[in-house]
Amino acid sequence: YNEFVREVGGAGKDSLSRTMPPQLLRYLEKVHSHKNAGAASLHEMYALAAAMLWVARWHGPSIRSVETGFAQGHSALAIVAAAHGGGHAINHTAIDPYQFSRWGGNGREVMAAFDQKWPDPRRRFRHLATPAAAGLAAMQSGGACVQLAFMDDGHKFDDNVVELHMLGLMMPVLGVLVIDDTPMPSVAAVGSFIERNLPFRRAVVNERFVAYVKVGRDTRKWDHYVPFKGDFKRAHPTKGRGMQFMKNVSGSWAQT
Repeated sequence: YNEFVREVGGAGKDSLSRTMPPQLLRYLEKVHSHKNAGAASLHEMYALAAAMLWVARWHGPSIRSVETGFAQGHSALAIVAAAHGGGHAINHTAIDPYQFSRWGGNGREVMAAFDQKWPDPRRRFRHLATPAAAGLAAMQSGGACVQLAFMDDGHKFDDNVVELHMLGLMMPVLGVLVIDDTPMPSVAAVGSFIERNLPFRRAVVNERFVAYVKVGRDTRKWDHYVPFKGDFKRAHPTKGRGMQFMKNVSGSWAQT
């Protein structure tokens, strides 16, 4: 776990240069500078690349990864570029029903350009133009095992919980889950649920996103529940205290 925190939490161009060829890192910077509206930050791309390399150390040489939300394609690019630079086979799935209607196919173009520049028969990529819940359910019913996942699709609390549930079913011990937009109250609440209820440990990357490593099997009893906090304070510091979500038959909730 400490190794994970050090390598993923402290990921940057200098640390990645020990594993990834410099031309790949320059390519990530070039793509990010071209179209970055709504895209992963460069720091986030470095963290995803480092997470990919860390996962490959434990689960390699062939990795299965998935992301919910595709947008400009920068997160997908970071993952497959790291696999290529590390000499690993990868099967990556991006799930986004709005790739063409909202993002103009930019993510697809980014991935096609990378494949043309650095072709690799060990690389598989597919884009599913379906809602995240449907795409993940199809993968899980097909027996997929996912070692690396990036959540950045629907940002309603219930959307995130569904995605988290399906990813947890597919993820082995020492798998990595990265979640974007954690300052948003709905996403922060999901992070709080993870830390109080699921066998994941956190490596804070920055104020925008967070990475978790799965440290054990899910052995909860059928009625397990631990109250968790919706950390509204991080996203809206002027709006008062966070909420404590309690299991209460009256349907009420208590503030803390």
